[in-house]
Amino acid sequence: MFKERLKLVNGVAFDDVALLAAWLKSEGHTCGYCDPALWTNLSSSFGADFKVETAFDRTRVDDYQFGITRSVGATAPPATIVIADKTTAPWVHIAVVSKQQIHPDIVTAVSSLGDDPNVIWCTGPSKTADVEGILIQGVHGPGVQIALLVD
Repeated sequence: MFKERLKLVNGVAFDDVALLAAWLKSEGHTCGYCDPALWTNLSSSFGADFKVETAFDRTRVDDYQFGITRSVGATAPPATIVIADKTTAPWVHIAVVSKQQIHPDIVTAVSSLGDDPNVIWCTGPSKTADVEGILIQGVHGPGVQIALLVD
């Protein structure tokens, strides 16, 4: 259900790292950042065509075509990914979501977050329609929001 709902808000979901890597390559996104705790398990699916850094430099955010970070939760419905404020979100943001982190509603998700006041709720790509009522994606955050679902 989460994958279907994420698609409805213009997000993308993968449950296979190799398919994610193939998609990134097909889109020309071969230079990125990955949370070092995740890269150990993901790196074998990325070939020599990729340049992936495990140390994030905020001054070079525009150099990263994608970023892979850990989510702290998710909800379905709506298909929303919750990330910590300290994580990064370049144009293509991939949040690794454990299937056990997907909550049935927002109330349950909020109660699971503990006392961290700095979380970001991402329901699909960033978007706004406050300029002349025209919908624009990727204004205040990622233009492409991807969930990599893992067990």
